Order: sequence, then structure tokens, then C-alpha cells
Amino acid sequence: MKTEPAGTTEWAVPQSGMAFGKYRLVRELGRGGMASVWLAAHTILGAPVAVKILAPEIAARDPRFMVRFLREARLAGRIHHPHLVAVHDVGRDPATSLNYMVMEYLPGGSVAGLLARNGPLPEANALRIVTQVAGALAQAERYGMVHRDIKPDNILFDEN
Repeated sequence: MKTEPAGTTEWAVPQSGMAFGKYRLVRELGRGGMASVWLAAHTILGAPVAVKILAPEIAARDPRFMVRFLREARLAGRIHHPHLVAVHDVGRDPATSLNYMVMEYLPGGSVAGLLARNGPLPEANALRIVTQVAGALAQAERYGMVHRDIKPDNILFDEN
């Protein structure tokens, strides 16, 4: 396992095949400024999940990022809406020092991928997506959560 020093703690670098807790990372799905998202398998159930991992260098730089990450997961775990990704678990793996959030995996791709494949959406499809996103954001707002990163890459579809 590759590690990077961060103060007095060794932080594992997430990579395919890495296991922690009940999860084994399969492949990276995406990366942002604060975290990466991985397709993972629940090692007992075999079910696919998405695991958001706080970037180790971010966590090492300022502990407030870990607090914010945990707060986000706790809040998201309380919100239920048919158009919001469900949060199933959150934690910090003691063996790797990775902070992670386990979420529902949506295998249908993103609006960004759909646009790249098909070009602009027909008006009715675009309105349906925007209406669903607005409903999800309204539900999140009722719980005091602000998404802060609404973009086509972050609007995901299930298998249907």
C-alpha cells in the first residue's frame, strides 16, 4: 500500500483493490478538489456502493475539513428523497487514516455523460431533470444543507 507522510500520521493513498472496513475499492469514478469518489464492493453483501474519500492531503492540512466532512455525512444521512443519493455509512478507517462516506451507487451515468453522448436534451427531458433536481435541493434546504457543487457531472442516474 502506498502512503504519504502528513505530519506524524501515515495516510494511505486510495487505489483499486484497497480494502478497509467492509469495503473494497474497485475503481475511481471521479475526483474533485476535496475528495474522490470510488466504486466499491461491500465485502460481505457483495453489493456495489459509492465511497467518497476525503483527500488525505486536505485532511492532513486542517482538521476542520474532517469535521465538515463528517457533518455533511451525518446531515445527508438524515435526508430522504427519491432524487437524492442515500448515505449509508461514514467513518475513518484506523488502518489507513482515510475519512470516507459510503453512498448509494448510481450506475446510469451523469447528465454530463448524457450530454457528451447525445448533445442537447429535448426540452421535455431537460425540464424533467431540472424539476427532479429542484425537488431534491428543496428537500436538502429543509434540513439546512446547501449542495455547493451543482453541475452536470454531479447529477446522476440510476440504471433506468
